[in-house]
This record gives sequence, structure tokens and C-alpha cells, in this order.
Amino acid sequence: MRFQPPPPATSGAAERGSAAVGSGPRLPGGPILYMGERTGTVTTLAPVAWIVGDSLIAFPEEDASPGFAARLAEERHMPGTEFVLFAGGTRVGRLLVDSTGVDSSFCRPRPTVSGVVELVPGAVGARRFLALAEAEADGFGHGPFSDPGLTSDHASASERLAEALVPLRRDLWPGSWSASRGDLQVVAMGGDGPRAVAASFVHRDSMGVGPAGESAWALFVLGVDDGGRDDEYQPLYAWFRDAAREGKGAPRFFEQLDWDLDGEPELLLEVLGATHRWPAAVARSGGQWRRVFQDPCGVPGGVDPRERE
Repeated sequence: MRFQPPPPATSGAAERGSAAVGSGPRLPGGPILYMGERTGTVTTLAPVAWIVGDSLIAFPEEDASPGFAARLAEERHMPGTEFVLFAGGTRVGRLLVDSTGVDSSFCRPRPTVSGVVELVPGAVGARRFLALAEAEADGFGHGPFSDPGLTSDHASASERLAEALVPLRRDLWPGSWSASRGDLQVVAMGGDGPRAVAASFVHRDSMGVGPAGESAWALFVLGVDDGGRDDEYQPLYAWFRDAAREGKGAPRFFEQLDWDLDGEPELLLEVLGATHRWPAAVARSGGQWRRVFQDPCGVPGGVDPRERE
């Protein structure tokens, strides 16, 4: 038995994608991608970006569109709203909104929703999720969920990838790749595809929000199992960020989902800066893996990240 508020009134309400009733900016139509984590029995979701075709489109700055965040919360985050949760590239459960808030840990504060989740039995250990509103989750089916698990071979593979992909002079290499590794995860690409290693390394820095030291840098590497040796993975992508030139920003893998339904998984990253964090994404585009999105608040000088590739 469950108590939940009645559905929002429809009489006189604006349809999604049209001008909203009341003050505030108009919201465009289309699905919004959310990211979130579970703490105890409660999961909190924060919006990442609009999904438009095969792209993620950042939300407008509050200065440029006053009231946008409030309007987003008013129209999309009503108590009782249902969200579909995804982990490991597949649909694993749902969340019913019972409270809202604001997450100021992002470099642009984001309205949030929270609630108790219901998960399929195999995903009860999942802690990180991507999510879509239930009305926007058509076409996303259920699939097998499993934790690939970490081994010493994966750790060795991540170090080989870093040595092959890091764009540094040898004299700037860390004394120990294993000691510099701040995050290591194994990803089953697409949920049931080949295993991939996603690893983050930091030098004179830490894998968390906080200031970086002098000459600090961060490196994210992605490699896929090509069926060869267990500790050798085929390199797919690397993102090197020099703190002195671009500011502190340590990327790490957050979750994956084929959110544009093109048959290829996209990976959402969480970038940890000096004072805040922000989302970014990498995907296969034009035959190669590249960064396809980064929230503008994480891009030096407000440059579109696609112009930096």
C-alpha cells in the first residue's frame, strides 16, 4: 500500500513544448537526461541536458534566461512524477518523486528530485543511475544487468592505456601509475557488449572537488577488450586536462546509456573541479570516440567543447 499525491491538474495547463502558464521562460519540448545516486534508500536525480536528436543541449544560463530552473522544476518535477532508472546500459527500475530540492555542488545549481526507488532484483546493488521521465522512456527496454567486477588485469590494462595515450613528456609522468589512479571501472558496453576499462589518473591532484597543485593534470582513458590478453585493451579515447591551462577538472566514468537510440552506447562522465562538478559525455561519432558534450560551465572561456576537438 502506498500514499502518493494526486496527478497534477490538466485543466488549463499548458502542453509540454508550448508557452507555460504563469511567469517564467518557455521550456522546449523533448526528453531530459538525468543523473543521480542512491544514498541509503533514497535516490536523488539532477537534470543533465536536453536530448535533441543525437546531441545533448545544455540548459541556458540563469542570467540569460531568468527563472528557467524554477520553471523546469515547476513543470517537470511535480510530486508523484515517475522516472525510469537505467544502470549498466539497461532499464533497472523506477523512482516516484516525493520531494524536490537544489543541488549546488554543480557549477550551475540544478533543481533535483528525490524518492525511494524500486529496482529489478539483479540491480539492487546499483548506486548510480541515468534517468528519463516515464513518459519519455518509450523504446528503452529491459535487459540483463550485471556488475562486471574488477580484477588486477583491469588495473594493469588501465596503466597500459595511460602509458599509450597520455600526451606528456616522459619527465612529467607520475612516479607510479597505480598510485596516480583515482578511479577504475569496468563497463559492459551497451549492457551486453564487450568489456571496457574506464580509468582516471590524477597527478599532483586528488579525485575529488578541491584545488589542484602546481603542474597538476588529470587523464581519463577508455579501452575495450579486443579478445587478446586480459591486461591489454584496445584504446578508444583519452581526455587529458592540464590544470594550469584549463583549470582543475578530473573526469571519471559515471554511467552509460544509448540515450539517442542509435544502437551505440554513450558514456556520461562526472568532472570534478576546484569548487564544483559538472557533466560531460563521450560517444562514438564519425567513426571514432570523442567528447560530444561538456556543460559550458566546465569549458574555459565559455568555448563550445565541440570547437576544441
